[in-house]
Amino acid sequence: MPRDTERIDEFLERLGKCWKKVPDWRFGQFIANVLSTFPRDLFFPEEKEMIEFFENFFDKSKEE
Repeated sequence: MPRDTERIDEFLERLGKCWKKVPDWRFGQFIANVLSTFPRDLFFPEEKEMIEFFENFFDKSKEE
């Protein structure tokens, strides 16, 4: 059974909201800065876990 393609649109929308918090970062910077702190192999997590990680990354940075 194919995976639900609707998950992509939701993921990208939420990712865009994260990126808009740091609009001066180029895309490569954005990805590298966030994923350099990811605690495990990037191959295995589902999109839900990944987007929650991105959102938490920026929520935590507001607290600092």
